[in-house]
This record gives sequence, C-alpha cells and structure tokens, in this order.
Amino acid sequence: MNKSHQPMIQITSARLIALGTCVLALAGARAQTNGFQIIPDSYTVQKPWNLPVSDRFAVTNGVYTCWVYGTDQPFSQGSGTGPRTEMRWQTWTNQAVPNQLAFDELFSAGTSHTCVHQIKSDDKGDGSGGEALYLQVNEAGTLRNSTGTDFASGIANTWYHINSIYDPATGDGQLYYNGSQVATVTGYTWPNGQWYFKTGVYDNGMPTNAEAWVQIKNVVHWIQMPASFTGTYQIENVASGLSLNVSNNLTGNGACIVQYSYNGAANELWTFTPTSNGYYQIVSSLSGKDAVVQGASTANGAKIVQWTFGSSGDDQWKPVQNSNGSYTFYNLNSGKVLEDPGSSTSKNTQMDQNSANDGANQQWYLISH
Repeated sequence: MNKSHQPMIQITSARLIALGTCVLALAGARAQTNGFQIIPDSYTVQKPWNLPVSDRFAVTNGVYTCWVYGTDQPFSQGSGTGPRTEMRWQTWTNQAVPNQLAFDELFSAGTSHTCVHQIKSDDKGDGSGGEALYLQVNEAGTLRNSTGTDFASGIANTWYHINSIYDPATGDGQLYYNGSQVATVTGYTWPNGQWYFKTGVYDNGMPTNAEAWVQIKNVVHWIQMPASFTGTYQIENVASGLSLNVSNNLTGNGACIVQYSYNGAANELWTFTPTSNGYYQIVSSLSGKDAVVQGASTANGAKIVQWTFGSSGDDQWKPVQNSNGSYTFYNLNSGKVLEDPGSSTSKNTQMDQNSANDGANQQWYLISH
C-alpha cells in the first residue's frame, strides 16, 4: 500500500454543519439518532492500486465523489477482489456499543451491481471477515441490502438519506432509508471484531464496460452512549456549528463563555460533574471553573461566564436530549436554557440564557474527545 496515495482526512461535525444546513436534515431520520452522540471520524481512500487518488476521488464543497470502472485494477496488486473507490472510515474506537453512520448519497443512472455502503470487519474475531450491512445498487436505479429484495427503485440521480446502525455485542443492526427502516439484522454477534464503515463504490458484478459513480455528503458518525456524561466533550451549537469556548484562554473568574471554531484546545473542552436531580456542573478543562449565569440572574439575555462553583444554582445545568441527538441545558437557578443569542454564526459571540423555544440555537451536540 502506497501511503502517499491514502490521505487521512479528519472530519468533525463543526466542519460538516458548516457545509450546509442538512446534517441529518431529513426530519424523519433524526429519530434514529436519539440516544446517540456524535464522535469525530476520519477516512482513507481505497482505490485502484495503479492510480493516484485524484483519478477516482474528489471533494468539492463538502461533497465526496467516488467512481470506478469495471476494467479498473483492484485495491491491492494481485488481489482477486473487484475494483473499488471507497472511503474506509476509522475502525470504531468502541466496539461494545451501537455505532451509526448517517449520510446523504446519490448514484448515477449508469451505476449497477455495485456496493455503495458497508458496515464491515476484516476480522470478526474468528479470522474471517464479514459485513453486518451491505447496501448495494443491484439493477440500475435500485437499492437493496445484501441479496434482499429491492426497497427503492427509480432513484438514480436522486439524493437520499441513510442511517446504518450495528451493535457487535448484540448482533443487531438496522438500515434506514429516508427515515424508514428497510432492513434488520439479528443474531450477527461478533463482539471481538474490528468493525468500521465504508462509503463509495465497490464492484459487485458490474459490467466490465460500466462506470459506477456515487456522491456522498453530510457524513456523521454517532455512537450510543449511556447518559452518564463521563469523559471530555466538545459542546457544539446546532445553529452555528461553533463550539463553547472560554474566551482568550483565561482562567480567572468572570471570563466570557463564547463560541468559536473548534481546534482541540483545552479552553474548548468540558467535563460534566453531577450534582443532584439530574443537574451537572459544566467544567472547563482549561480553568477547572464552571459555566455560570453572570450574577445568578434570572433574566432573559443574562450572559454566561466562568466562575468557581458556588451555592446559588446558576452553575448547575440539566441536559435534556432532543430528537436529533443534541441536548438543551436548563439552568437550575433560572429555569432558562443556554443559547447562542440570535442564532449568531459569528466567532467570539458571548453565550446567554433565554426561555426555551426549541430553537436550534438552544441545542448543543456533545462530541466526545
């Protein structure tokens, strides 16, 4: 494998949301992410061994295009496998819980007998590989899982939304097409496997003179996590795509809590310390101080700052999960919620509290790091 032809590209939800307004945009599909949390992911490109990546793969305005011909070489020289151009996503960091990939996809009218998405393990734990889910275009314009019956037809050159879920521990998996469940896997239990997602095109008996061509966008990796809020999190606003941040890396009381592009610094990372009755301190990894309502105010528009934990309740928040997998944070003292004021998309906007209104500016993705 020539590593120079296998680019590792880091994908975060902040970048994905910035690419458009439809990260998991189909309302019916959002229910599949309830109880899940976003985690970062990255991919390498697998393509014909004798070609540079750019001959079979492109990224334009957040849309990934993969194509391959029936006459192309396999991924590895001398391999007996079919031609492919696939985005091979990272091996799951947690193999003991359900993992889910959500994405939008479109394939050309000339694409047929081609796999366009897999949940795969090269070694299920017994030395053999396998696929928990295997989404393929069989005849042109159709979709099916593995060798099952077609669940869609006449959809060439049409964007559709996929949620694919698999739990190696229980052997259960589900495939959703535009928010409707179209396939179920049961009893495919391989907890010792090394599972990962693939998107792209893989020859599954395509004619030798044919081209398989697919586009993919809005890719998000979700993982089902218990509601214990252990670990360290990036807290990303749904409306702006920007993350909760202690302004200017300050460590003192009164520093403003703003939103900013995520880059992995300690002032952008947070932990949750439980108090009582479902409330938590939201603690800066940089300063060790809490996100609080300034002056313990109960007014709409009161600003958010960091401060040493006290007894007024303005530094305790109850996370309530929304149907899209995000959370709304309710303040113990005021009953109001943490928000991005006015749905601002500007960096360094200071956060405030306001009455809950189900707006995207009051919803926050927790991204584990």
